[in-house]
Amino acid sequence: MDKLFFVTVTIILPIGFCIYALYRRSFGSFVLGVLAFVISQMVIRIPILNYVAINSSTYQFWSVTKPIVVLTLLAVSAGVVEELARWIFMHWFLKRKTYFNGIIFGFGHGGIEALLLVGIPVVMQMNMASPSQLFLSGVERLCAMAIHICLSLIVLTGVRKGAFRYVCYAIIIHSIINFI
Repeated sequence: MDKLFFVTVTIILPIGFCIYALYRRSFGSFVLGVLAFVISQMVIRIPILNYVAINSSTYQFWSVTKPIVVLTLLAVSAGVVEELARWIFMHWFLKRKTYFNGIIFGFGHGGIEALLLVGIPVVMQMNMASPSQLFLSGVERLCAMAIHICLSLIVLTGVRKGAFRYVCYAIIIHSIINFI
């Protein structure tokens, strides 16, 4: 049952979001959410962090001696790159800046994160995870997807009002949640 829940949340649900976006003729909004995540994290942030982790003795030293500082930097960097990407994609590329399309954008953003960072990697090694780990991972991903939808709506509000401070609010919220 835990395996089914995990697969449903991390693989079937993101695919379902995609199908729903197609059905509602909001596939462009969904794809923009996917692109915002993939470019900000998979293309920019994660490669930079991997490079720093391998090549910076300061980072390696701080990881052991000052883990709270490193965790704070990791949380803030995720908030900054993801929320700025969200703002750029919504501001420049989102045609219909409706709250419905903001929700679909959040589905794309949170769905692809669940699929790429948790769903596929864990399914490939599912026998190594305990049922409780799978269940908790599924719950965490459900919460993360809900948060991505909410953050998308906050950023979209800023785009609609022409107020960048909403992006700053989203960065702060995202950073705090990631740190926790």
